[in-house]
Amino acid sequence: MSFEMEKPNLAKAQYQHFICLYRQVKQDGLESHTFNQLLRDMYEADVIAPFDYTDWQTARAAWNNPSYNFNALTLFELQQHLNAIFYADRFEEGTIVSAFNSGLFEKIFNSMEQQIQALQN
Repeated sequence: MSFEMEKPNLAKAQYQHFICLYRQVKQDGLESHTFNQLLRDMYEADVIAPFDYTDWQTARAAWNNPSYNFNALTLFELQQHLNAIFYADRFEEGTIVSAFNSGLFEKIFNSMEQQIQALQN
C-alpha cells in the first residue's frame, strides 16, 4: 500500500493514548464522546491526513481478507489503514461502523499495541 502522506513522528505515549481511547470506544460505542475524542486526537496528530482516493481501494483488499496479517505491518502502515478507513467513510458512509463491527479496528489496534510495547521511547 502506498500512501502519499507525510510520515508522522509519534511517540509511544501517543500510540498508547489512541489504544486506550479505542478500548474505551469498545465499551461506549461509536456514538460516544470517546469516539469523537479519538477521532479529534488522531486528526491533531496527523494520523488522519489527506490522500488519494485509490489508496483506500488498495487497503480494502486487505480489509476483506480474513487471513491478512496486520501484525506484519509497521506502525506507520497501521496508521495508513486507519487513515484509509476514516477517509473512505466520507465517500462510503458506514465504512467506520463496518470496520468497528467486523473487528478490523480490533486487528489494527491490537497490532499497534503489540508493537508499541517493544518501543523504547
